[in-house]
Amino acid sequence: MVKKLTLDINLFEGIEMLGLVTHFKDYRLAYYINDAMDIQLKRYADFQLAGKNGQYSWYYFTEGGNYHNITMIGNHHHAGKLITDYKADYLFLIKNIFDEDQVAEFISKLRKIAGLSLVFQMQLAKVKNIDILLEALEMHELKQVIRPENS
Repeated sequence: MVKKLTLDINLFEGIEMLGLVTHFKDYRLAYYINDAMDIQLKRYADFQLAGKNGQYSWYYFTEGGNYHNITMIGNHHHAGKLITDYKADYLFLIKNIFDEDQVAEFISKLRKIAGLSLVFQMQLAKVKNIDILLEALEMHELKQVIRPENS
């Protein structure tokens, strides 16, 4: 008898993406999120994904070290959406999160914002080309926050 071994690897361990549905403009949503979550999302240069014609608003916050890195990205542009698999106006990406209770806490705080119609957790493994998007976001973070050219 041949034994078959399987390896269960979570490629997106420590990364959570939430979808936000709202009528708010990006700067207004960032303001309300900052207030509700006691963080300081800051706008940086717009994000552009190779192969997509649009530029998408990009906000970022980190507590430094091994704490959470939070990114809010606009999902809409007249040229198309970044992620078409979900109907989200904004993507809320949280890195360095290893406890499901923390995700629930983030969702709870976001749902208290009056202008947010819907907050939902995305299943990253089911999103087409998510690995390419996450890599591009990492490169954008590197250029804008970690090693900016004009420093």
